Amino acid sequence: MTFQETTQALREYEDVLQEHGADVVRRLHPGLTREDALHAAEKRGLFLTEDALALWMWHDGDASAESSTNSWCGDAGIVASLSFPSLGDALDIALKNPVLKDSRKAAPGSIIDVYLLPVATLWGEPHISLHCTKQNPDVMEDAPMPVQDTLAFYGDAYVVDDSTHTIPFAQMVRSWTRYVQMGYWKVYPDGQLREDQYWGLPGHSGEQEVKDLLKKLDGEE
Repeated sequence: MTFQETTQALREYEDVLQEHGADVVRRLHPGLTREDALHAAEKRGLFLTEDALALWMWHDGDASAESSTNSWCGDAGIVASLSFPSLGDALDIALKNPVLKDSRKAAPGSIIDVYLLPVATLWGEPHISLHCTKQNPDVMEDAPMPVQDTLAFYGDAYVVDDSTHTIPFAQMVRSWTRYVQMGYWKVYPDGQLREDQYWGLPGHSGEQEVKDLLKKLDGEE
């Protein structure tokens, strides 16, 4: 996906959150400029992909997000039950990754060309991250279909391997939109976005969706 497509997916998601009365919408910080975002990464010796830029140029985190200033105790952000950090906090958390720290110790001053950048956190630990990989302009120019997607994944792992399920970030954002629309992610009376623990159970919303999915998996359709 391109920067524009990811930005559009995020804007559409914000519209859905607003329609459902999510409190996080009013708490979102204004987005960063491209220059400010790139500078924040560069001064930490890191880089940003186009998807990462799209996210934090859309909004620079949640005013009630977990951070060092509130002892990493904040409200749910754009993802159910998880916090949406500012870019600065996300980059600082990324630098605490033991894999990244070990590689820097082994080769001080080396250029980092891949790292994990948290999008959603819980108690200051990453639970959704962008797998940021620096693209080689020469390779991209010669490639028939240049890779532009930043892969994203759920989980608190500090490494991505063959067993990690990853999807393009824009596709993940669209799945968040669907979760809210179908009621799997629910805005509660306090305005916070959380998973509906009863969703899909008999007699509750989502029951038919689950039945249809099970039929599909069983090959009945």
